[in-house]
Amino acid sequence: MDFQFSADGRRLMAELKICYGLNTRQAIREALGQILEYNHFDRRMPHDEWWIILDQAPTPTDKAYVERIRNLYDLPFYLGYESISGDGEFVIDR
Repeated sequence: MDFQFSADGRRLMAELKICYGLNTRQAIREALGQILEYNHFDRRMPHDEWWIILDQAPTPTDKAYVERIRNLYDLPFYLGYESISGDGEFVIDR
């Protein structure tokens, strides 16, 4: 995991992924496997929220996939990415 922190009494973790201008789907796939392992392998205590932070905006299909997986399996994971303004502000889709 790249970062873990607390906010308002909640444990959060973030996995940062560089897409290298390629398919964001691949980065999401890799990050999802990693955050599942970080939260469940060998008696680890799961974090309250899991963030996948991409260096480029996900496609509408990426967003729909993440939402579907989150809802289907009741997983607390969300996508983050730099806002369209390009000023370094990041958006977390909840």
